[in-house]
Amino acid sequence: MTSLTLDTEKIEILILNGHNEKAAEDIFSFVEDYSNYNNKDLIYRCFSLLNLICDKSPSISLRTVNYIPLFINDTNSWIRLITLEILYQISLFRPNLLLDLMSKIRGRLYDQDPTVRRLSVKIIGNLILTIHIDLEKLQEIIEEYTEKLMDNDWKVKLNVVKTIQKILNQDYTKIKNLEPLLSMVIINLRDEDDDVAKAAAELLKIHGTYFLSKEKLFYLLLNLLYNEKSRVKELIIWLFGEIGKEKSPEIISI
Repeated sequence: MTSLTLDTEKIEILILNGHNEKAAEDIFSFVEDYSNYNNKDLIYRCFSLLNLICDKSPSISLRTVNYIPLFINDTNSWIRLITLEILYQISLFRPNLLLDLMSKIRGRLYDQDPTVRRLSVKIIGNLILTIHIDLEKLQEIIEEYTEKLMDNDWKVKLNVVKTIQKILNQDYTKIKNLEPLLSMVIINLRDEDDDVAKAAAELLKIHGTYFLSKEKLFYLLLNLLYNEKSRVKELIIWLFGEIGKEKSPEIISI
């Protein structure tokens, strides 16, 4: 099959009728022909169809992971994006298949396109939470991942904050470098986006629960309460209320 004979309508019908293996075979036959790589429009259309079925069977997922790594770093941002959309689907249902692709996916954490970065943090987050990774390597990945709290895109930051919440609740010992994380969480309390700021406050509560004594946590919150602008103060008051539900005598003593 070449770019001249690619029949996307036929593939769509195959998918609609549940013939996913045959549809995948047609897609892979097109993709494996290197002469088609310069036809970005057809590659994108192929991958858009593959995105519908990439997780439908182990064999399709495995072949997908074998065929598409070259496109993770494609010069076209739309190709990079659809490639990561496919990998995101696989990360939800067959995450172990992506272990060998982690370094390439991590490279997209620094993509110029924010939509690509958003998908990258989602995929890496799923892998951190679901697959076994050597502890030393895992801590390296998490340290790099938490640095995305300083990304200039609010959706990237929000995804990272929520994933770190899950990591801490799942196994807080995975995170070793605490001081930089705490500093970045406090910075995100001041974020212009309300969702990011609120999520950062929730993360600060979790962080304090696992890593700070009640005295240090209360000192930190009081310092923020006295020195931050009103928007952050509202979050700190909310935090006191949340902590008070669990430790009301300690709050009252302050």
